[in-house]
Amino acid sequence: MKPSRGTKIAAIILGFTISLLAACIKDDAVCSFRVSIRNDYFEQINNVTVGNLNFGSIGMGDSSIGKEIKIGKYSFRALSASGLLFESTVNLRGDKYDVQLRFNSEGKLESL
Repeated sequence: MKPSRGTKIAAIILGFTISLLAACIKDDAVCSFRVSIRNDYFEQINNVTVGNLNFGSIGMGDSSIGKEIKIGKYSFRALSASGLLFESTVNLRGDKYDVQLRFNSEGKLESL
């Protein structure tokens, strides 16, 4: 008996899904990250975003809650309490699931 067209399509979709999952776990790489932001700037930062994720306001010395985001390149934006706008680009990749970004005392973004 010859396989039906629906069976062939299901096999193709299953094969694609398996290869995508294999690519995500190959070489201990991860496909998504839990990102949090620590504010070591001298004042509160507001409207903090990484891509489409909104972290709200983060007080001096505080850290945000972790939020999940896919591997990729994202824009970072934050507005200081005194009205200074900070913008940067974040490239998330690697084998570490929990990633903390640090907004340092000079207003620069670092990965911890």
